[in-house]
Amino acid sequence: MARKSLGYFILIGMVAFGLSGCGGGQGGQKEIADQSKISKIRQGVSTKSDIVALFGEPAGVNHKEDGGEEWSYNYEDYSIKPQTYIPFVGLFAGGSTSSSSSLTVTFDKKGTVTAYATNKSGMDTSLGNK
Repeated sequence: MARKSLGYFILIGMVAFGLSGCGGGQGGQKEIADQSKISKIRQGVSTKSDIVALFGEPAGVNHKEDGGEEWSYNYEDYSIKPQTYIPFVGLFAGGSTSSSSSLTVTFDKKGTVTAYATNKSGMDTSLGNK
């Protein structure tokens, strides 16, 4: 009987360990979260090929009436707090964290950067009363 209980305990431990990796993810272009790369953008100097070399292909392209373009990049990172998976404790100590970054680069019709903007935001959510 003790051997059977030990087997169940090991199985539960393996399942809990496996689930601990199931609570997060990333998406988009991580490079835009790197401030050292953002600082390399130069208005009036950097070109489309410079931006592609730094950040890769954009997630979106908006063609402007004046012949220029506006490129957008996005990155998201989220994770579920490990305490969330602990029975009962997760109800009070669990939650998640998330952050997102965006970069918008505007080019003139010659393909030179005329402007750029970054935005970063984050959120920490908790379960229970805090």
